[in-house]
Amino acid sequence: MEWGVVLILTAFIAGYGGVGLTAAAFVMVARQGGWRQAMRSAPDGRSSLPRRLMVAGALLGAVFGCAVAVLFLIPGGIPWRMGSDWATGLTAVLPALAAVWYFIIRPAFAARRH
Repeated sequence: MEWGVVLILTAFIAGYGGVGLTAAAFVMVARQGGWRQAMRSAPDGRSSLPRRLMVAGALLGAVFGCAVAVLFLIPGGIPWRMGSDWATGLTAVLPALAAVWYFIIRPAFAARRH
């Protein structure tokens, strides 16, 4: 098996793991009676399990997006890609990169300003 295929499968496993954790968090939110009750912190200050699952799922989704972006940048990273079609790679990873900017980088900059 080629290493490129192993890297692609690893990226997809991270993506599927993120979707699975997020889906489990939404099921827990529904079972606990709504968003407010599920997202409420515990009395000792710890985050609730649905909130932690959502954060873990979002982080795995960001890892998936960054891994796919790196695979598109590496020559031969995507074996079925012919030529230097950078627009297809950018289109494939643009939603994940936008999510990383909006949910991770932008709040970090806002926290530094205050």
